[in-house]
Amino acid sequence: MIRHIVMFNTLPTARQEDVDAVLKSAQDDLRAIEGVKNLAVSTSFEVVEPPAYRYALTMEFEDDASLQSYMTHPTHDRFRSIFFAIRDDFMIMDLRELPDPT
Repeated sequence: MIRHIVMFNTLPTARQEDVDAVLKSAQDDLRAIEGVKNLAVSTSFEVVEPPAYRYALTMEFEDDASLQSYMTHPTHDRFRSIFFAIRDDFMIMDLRELPDPT
């Protein structure tokens, strides 16, 4: 299992309606891409320290081929164009689940 995580902040000049449109597109459009599992759009909150990123998109893929298919999908390309218009700093991580040691 692969987890794809995108954490980001929005530009100070980004309008909230544009941010909302990007989050909705993630929920509706990215979720519809074949191979995407357990997509979640989240916002952070403070527990001990202020979070470095306000928003996160997380999703899972069965294997490398599914992730690569997602990365080159036309819907993902369209999403990136609206995402890049509102995003400031960001971090992307792809995590491979380790096998259970037992």
